[in-house]
Formats: sequence, C-alpha cells, structure tokens
Amino acid sequence: MKGIWGAIAYSPDDAQQGFTWGADKADDAKREAIDHCKDAGGKSCGVVTLFRNHRHWDDDDHSGFPYFHCSALTRNSSNGSWGAASAETRAKAEEKALQSCNKAGNDCKVVQWVCT
Repeated sequence: MKGIWGAIAYSPDDAQQGFTWGADKADDAKREAIDHCKDAGGKSCGVVTLFRNHRHWDDDDHSGFPYFHCSALTRNSSNGSWGAASAETRAKAEEKALQSCNKAGNDCKVVQWVCT
C-alpha cells in the first residue's frame, strides 16, 4: 500500500496552496500538503481535498474511503471564492471543483491539480 495518498491544502486568507502525492498514509499526505502550503507563505493552510489511487481495487483498509486518484483546486481571483474536489480523473476533479467555486461567481480558474 505504499505511496497511494495525495492531498491539496489551501489558505483562503492569502490564496496560497500546497499539494503532495505518493504518501504512504493519509495523515502523511495531509501534513505534507499543509507544510508545502505554509512554505509558500500560507497563513491559514488546511487540507481541502484528500485522495488515494486505485492501486488496490478493494477496500483493503476497510475505511470506506473512495478511490479518487485526482484532485483539483479552483479559485476566483476577483471575489476570493474557491472550490476543491476529488474524482477518478483530472478532468472530472477540475469540473467538480469549478462547479463548487462557480456557485459564488463565474470567473473561477483551476489553480492546482494533482493525481497519484
């Protein structure tokens, strides 16, 4: 089960983000993404999406956590709204994140994506 986790962290106060992929454990992915966000200057970094890949086809850890191996973060630079989502593919993750962000306006753009 080595290297299946990824995460995106975001700091809405200053629009900084960080990400990681290939972590051995969910907690490692969360910590690494937050660390990268803080290293970028983020003051209020928090994990906005956590995901794992399809290397294992069954729920081998019995967590019920879905196998969405891509995530995306979107942001509207004019009003500060943002969205994040995980899905089976990069395109689906971006689409879901844009839908979430665009609820507060139609000018959202993908600012980060990552897949494991």
